[in-house]
Amino acid sequence: MRQEDLPESQTMSRLIPLFFLASLLAWLLPPSPRPVWVRGHAPPGATVRVKNTHHVSIADAHGRFTLPQGERFTASLAGHFITGASGHASIRLTLKALPKHDDADYQWAAPAECASCHQTIYNEWSGGAHSGSATSAGFRRYYRRVIDEKPDGAGVCTSCHAPGLRDDDLAFFDLRRAEGPLSGVHCDYCHKVHDLNAGDIGLTHGRFLLKLLRPSKGQLFFGPRDDADRGDDAYSPLHRDSRYCAACHEGNVFGIPVYTTYSEWLDSPAGRAGMGCQECHNKAGHTFSTGTPGLELEVGFTHTTSGTFAEVRLTPSKVGHRLPTGFVERRLVMTLEAGDYREETTFARRVTQPFWHGEAGADTRLRPGEPFVKRVRLPSGVPSLRVLITRYRYQTQPDDGQVILDRKWSR
Repeated sequence: MRQEDLPESQTMSRLIPLFFLASLLAWLLPPSPRPVWVRGHAPPGATVRVKNTHHVSIADAHGRFTLPQGERFTASLAGHFITGASGHASIRLTLKALPKHDDADYQWAAPAECASCHQTIYNEWSGGAHSGSATSAGFRRYYRRVIDEKPDGAGVCTSCHAPGLRDDDLAFFDLRRAEGPLSGVHCDYCHKVHDLNAGDIGLTHGRFLLKLLRPSKGQLFFGPRDDADRGDDAYSPLHRDSRYCAACHEGNVFGIPVYTTYSEWLDSPAGRAGMGCQECHNKAGHTFSTGTPGLELEVGFTHTTSGTFAEVRLTPSKVGHRLPTGFVERRLVMTLEAGDYREETTFARRVTQPFWHGEAGADTRLRPGEPFVKRVRLPSGVPSLRVLITRYRYQTQPDDGQVILDRKWSR
């Protein structure tokens, strides 16, 4: 007899044990925990967070907020230091206002002082380009030419390469005198930036574009976290904004667009999607990684009656600007080698040497997401093709090339 042919009474009698078992399990198992909510008070509009979590609430017009239970709660608001408190029932968060004026006589904290609590960050910074922005060998070699041929432009270099130097420092107008970690782009300078003149991006640079807020007493650090509640920190959304980078990575010098990384980003798929510079270069740490991790190289071979052809495809697939980017004299050179055959292709912005002697010319650099394709015929009997990509920082220093990719394909 099929199940559907059973009388209704017999069907129900078979289900009764199942109902009993389900009821027994519900009685034995502990009830699901209900979320415990904390109510509190903070200045209206403040961002209140359960520290180190994604649980966030905005205090309403009466300063009220509700959040899940946590070990510690923090509050941030523009123009105020971040504050924090612990509690399990009702939390009251009071914020202290930031200084109203920048103190130009403030003495910079040395990076070594920061290292006492932030050793990993210090190691990342000290191994990067920012720490040696005014003292690296490559910069010094190029700067000597600038100071000799264009002495009135020395202050332009200082504004980005050594923004913390005082106007009365002898090194301000001659970076060859700059010494020590405070001569570069250092921790304390970057974390004293609280605003910028957005309308002047590209027209002025570095320290002349950025707005600092240095305290007369105590300490103050701006940063991208809104729950750093040690008492001397303030939340700064600008530190996750690409305009922050534009202060030194976009600009005209002597009428030439010398740095165009920010405008390249605005015109890139990443820029249009709202993916900022920091999401690639400062995602987790202070290495400010550079190089070409998103440069993809593919080679395919075609055999015909007239010979063997190689198709070389070079694509910047994971970058938010052109390659190369940065200083106008940077270039990438792709070299193809097969037996006696050798050919070079240069990706660069063409300018006269040095750049201040003329207008910028053709731009052959790689665009984000757009492949460069080159088809070559291989010499008879040559079994492979070698592809090298070399990066040059300064066209006036042809010996400083760095091979960043070297591969060989067999046909």
